[in-house]
Amino acid sequence: ALLLLLLSLARRRRAWLFAVPVLFALWANLHGSFLLGLAIVALEVIAALVRRGWGRVTVPAVLGRGPIIATFVMSGAATLLNPFGPGVYSSAWGITFNQDVRRLIAEWQSPDFHDPATLAVFVLPVAITVAYLAFSKRDVPALELALAAFLLVSSLDAVRFIPYFAIAWCALAASCPPIEEERLRPSLVVWPLVAVLGVSLLHGPFYPAAQPAASVPVKAVAYLEHHHGRIFS
Repeated sequence: ALLLLLLSLARRRRAWLFAVPVLFALWANLHGSFLLGLAIVALEVIAALVRRGWGRVTVPAVLGRGPIIATFVMSGAATLLNPFGPGVYSSAWGITFNQDVRRLIAEWQSPDFHDPATLAVFVLPVAITVAYLAFSKRDVPALELALAAFLLVSSLDAVRFIPYFAIAWCALAASCPPIEEERLRPSLVVWPLVAVLGVSLLHGPFYPAAQPAASVPVKAVAYLEHHHGRIFS
């Protein structure tokens, strides 16, 4: 979300691009999803080089070729400022495509569409986007549409991408106001998804105090309480 904000601000003032490599230096030391961030900057580079859309799908307010290419190179270099150096790429890439991780870790598995809240997070944005494309004659930003579509497909594969999809779709919706000269900010089409996300975050399951969930390794913890030593977690 911060990366998208910086890129949006940079369309008004190029100096904001200097903050992007700093963000990637922190990001690479905190979470493997910095690969997704680099892909977003790469999309900006492609948009700056191509500078053309397809029908109503347009590329408005592209960043300058030189500044965004330099930002992409500097951001890639900034990710190397970590204890593992270039090894951070093999680590992040390896986890993403590790079959054991996908088989055992819940966030890497497909969403449970029997959950109404999860279903609504997918159905509502897709329905609004399709309706906007079908009934509106206004332009659609190519970068936001491509990013939201990619993360939608990724979310169908692994539930961990749902928050990323929600952020990307809100960016798309904010760029596609349904009403001419709309005065409300954020866009009206953002509010429904915000409401659905709020409900889904408050949605259960909830467990009473002192009663662990079925997924908590109670026996393992009880074993460790009586067998002291160094543990690799």
